[in-house]
Amino acid sequence: ARELRPLLERLLEEGRRAGLGGLAGDAESALELVDRLAALGQRDMARPAVFDLIAAVRELCSFRRHAWRLMQLEVKTAFPEEAMPVRAPRGLVEEALLGLLVTAEQAQQGLAEPRMEINAAARAGHAVLALAFPAPADAAAWTADSVAASRSLLEGCGGQFHEQRTGGEVRYEIRFPLHQAAPPQDAQRRRPAPEKPMT
Repeated sequence: ARELRPLLERLLEEGRRAGLGGLAGDAESALELVDRLAALGQRDMARPAVFDLIAAVRELCSFRRHAWRLMQLEVKTAFPEEAMPVRAPRGLVEEALLGLLVTAEQAQQGLAEPRMEINAAARAGHAVLALAFPAPADAAAWTADSVAASRSLLEGCGGQFHEQRTGGEVRYEIRFPLHQAAPPQDAQRRRPAPEKPMT
């Protein structure tokens, strides 16, 4: 990855300078892939980039959908139609969010009607993502190590993490400052997603 990044960055710059949109687009896509792989394998190499947080969450939901069906976990999502561009190492943010999703799944093992709600909104210049699920019956047996790891990742990426436990429900809230520039191609491929069950 260390050897590929300078080459891809040169190709991207040359493609833009020469007006070769195809070359620049391919180089940018390859650079994003290298950065995401590097973020997962070597966190010190993770490079902040602008991406659509909604698109990233959709991909994670698609990735976990089969497991949710097997667990008979009812998942409701409510995402805005507009993109929510943020600047952070995408691979690390995805790793943290995936950890929170899996934590919510594991906390509900044995429940008759497991459920999860995921929603997002733009508030006061921030992208706000919330995840809510029933509090585990045996709180003492439920370890929060993965929550601590996700919190550390998110805060290290410039985000804020808040956890609330009220009325038999656990709620995680993640905040990132909205980036003013338009996000790259993944934001252009967004799809409207009104609240609906994912069972």
